[in-house]
Amino acid sequence: HNQIPSLQNLSSTLKVLFIHGGGYGVDRDLSQQPFAQYLRTHFEHTHIEHMTNTSEFEKCVRQQTKAIIEYRPHLIVCKSQGGPTLFQLLHRNIWCGPSVLCCPAIVPGIDNVTIAPDAPFLIVSGSKDVAVPLSRIDCIMESNTECVQNSTLQKCIVDDNHGLLTLLNDKQCAEHNLYKQIEKCWSMYLNMDMDKRRSIPLFTADTLPVYAPNSEHNTQWFQAKNSGQRQSQQIDDSGGVCNCARLCLIL
Repeated sequence: HNQIPSLQNLSSTLKVLFIHGGGYGVDRDLSQQPFAQYLRTHFEHTHIEHMTNTSEFEKCVRQQTKAIIEYRPHLIVCKSQGGPTLFQLLHRNIWCGPSVLCCPAIVPGIDNVTIAPDAPFLIVSGSKDVAVPLSRIDCIMESNTECVQNSTLQKCIVDDNHGLLTLLNDKQCAEHNLYKQIEKCWSMYLNMDMDKRRSIPLFTADTLPVYAPNSEHNTQWFQAKNSGQRQSQQIDDSGGVCNCARLCLIL
């Protein structure tokens, strides 16, 4: 794991973890959705957790925490609600490594979207996305001006809606397909000054955190004085919306 994958051998050496988005209910296996299938086809080492009910946000964060510590990826791809999940993992010091955020369904004022300057983050979103409008992407960029100036936070806007299926068509989207986005994000990491970028062993935490008793369903265990509950919208991967209560942390 400590060896740095080269751009020439990404397909066979890069360990990718995919955090899928919302799927309200337990009868849809989103670990088999198009993004997941694409990643498995293009990267030999791909891990995907099937989150049975993403309306239980805290459970999803904990499930991904365990997966990250056990799998120790080089890079994470997240989609839709996977975006807020990733930000929680960042602020809990579970993950801080190269990340490709596809249409991250953050809620301004609820999700803390600040990132660390020692790892690259690439945001990919659709110009026609009504579920995650470009103003949400601007919010992330404006919250991390230093990272934008240092080019460790970049964005790519494609002509698509929330599904971002354009990224999965290598022929029609030769320059901006998902493989190219991952390649670009890894290039961002390789191009960082070695004394400023985080080393691969430090991408992930080493041990599982100790959770507070009876905190399985919310984030209040983490920093109760700053947490808040709100009724929000949960967005599924196709762009549909379903209402659910989501306990989120205002960091």
